[in-house]
Amino acid sequence: MLKGQDMLVLLKLLGASAPPTVRGLAADVGLDPGNVHRALVRLRDARLIHGRRPQVNRAAAAEFLLHGLRYAFPAHEGGPTRGVPTAWAAAPLRDQLARNADPPPVWPDPHGRMRGNSLEPLHPNAPEAARRDPELGAKLALLDALRLGDGRIRKMAADELRRRLGARAQNA
Repeated sequence: MLKGQDMLVLLKLLGASAPPTVRGLAADVGLDPGNVHRALVRLRDARLIHGRRPQVNRAAAAEFLLHGLRYAFPAHEGGPTRGVPTAWAAAPLRDQLARNADPPPVWPDPHGRMRGNSLEPLHPNAPEAARRDPELGAKLALLDALRLGDGRIRKMAADELRRRLGARAQNA
C-alpha cells in the first residue's frame, strides 16, 4: 500500500535529471533515509519506478497520478487556518483562474502567509519540501488540485501535470 511520503519521493524523482541517492532524496524531501528506502520499495512494488538506481516509469506514474491519486489519497478539508497555499491557490494554477470570494485551500503551517481552509497535505513534510524546492511545491499543488478540484480545475491541473511530466507521459 502506497503512502503519502511515497508521492513526495516519486515527484522528486520525476524532477531529477539523474538518479539521486537515497541520502540525497532524504535531504530533499525531509525524510530519513530509512523512510525513503521503504518508499522506493513500495514504488517499485507498484511498478511506478524500476531499476537499481530508481528510474520513474513515466507512463505508469502519469496514469496513477492523473487517475488514481484522488481515490488512493482522498482530500481531507478542515476549517480556517493560516498556511501555505495549495491546489488552485498556488502556482501554477493561481494565475490561470479568476479570484473568487471563497477561502483558498492551504496546508496548515505556522510559517504560512495565507489564511484559508485547511487541506491535509499528502505528507506532513510537504510544506517544508515545497519551500525548499518550488518545482516540487508546484507539482504537489497540482496533485492537490486533482484531489480536491471540480472537473474544470482537475482538467487544468492534469494538463499542466502532463506538461511537467514530459512527452513520454502524454498518452496516459
